[in-house]
Amino acid sequence: MTFANLCVFFEAISSTNSRHEKLKLWTDFYTACSNNYQTIRLVIPKLDKVRSSYNIKEATLTNKYIATLCISKSSNEAKRLQNFKAVKRTRDLPGALESILVSRCQGTRVFSIEDINDLLDSVQSGVGNHNDKVNQLIETLVRDMPSVQQKWLCRIILKDLHLGMSELSFLTAIDPKAEAAYTICSDLRKICENLGQLASICQGITLGQVFKPMLADRVTDIERIETLMNNREFIVETKYDDSDEDADEDYEE
Repeated sequence: MTFANLCVFFEAISSTNSRHEKLKLWTDFYTACSNNYQTIRLVIPKLDKVRSSYNIKEATLTNKYIATLCISKSSNEAKRLQNFKAVKRTRDLPGALESILVSRCQGTRVFSIEDINDLLDSVQSGVGNHNDKVNQLIETLVRDMPSVQQKWLCRIILKDLHLGMSELSFLTAIDPKAEAAYTICSDLRKICENLGQLASICQGITLGQVFKPMLADRVTDIERIETLMNNREFIVETKYDDSDEDADEDYEE
């Protein structure tokens, strides 16, 4: 699987408003994936807690591209990037970037999914000299990658792909238990490696494993509590004035 293949999928799914068609495109693409986790983490980057932050915002990308492309800061192209929200028919900064890069970047290097993940790992916040790493990344993209692929990679970095589906929808399309499993286990790798057999993960949280807490339901009938807890053993904690209190007492012989 190449990153070019992934970008073709991105272009296809973003060009239709039909949810049914989006889901079919996704399930067909997923079936063809050879490394589900490495691919899925690029499709739903917001759920990838391993790479939680690149510390790269739109302003950073704009300045890096202007410098790398040697564009005058007073030029119309630079202003188009700096004021991309005001440009008609431009969805986001990566979309504005593509229109500027299309005549400049004709790179022919074939990037695999693994190559892209390695590049993203290199610019994680806190890895080495971050500023130098980001400069190296942009230089590599401008030199070796065509404009449409740069557009999608920038969207992955910004964690906003504009695909018209929620992140969890991609997982639940493969396994209906994915949303419940992700609530209990916020480990995207574990979810991806067990798609189709997530029932075991949904049994309960595991010590030392990250989970996504949920607010408790209000129960007006106290008799229903045991039923709602599936008749399992549970602990009730008393709360006073919206704060937890622990009381210790020393007993003298």
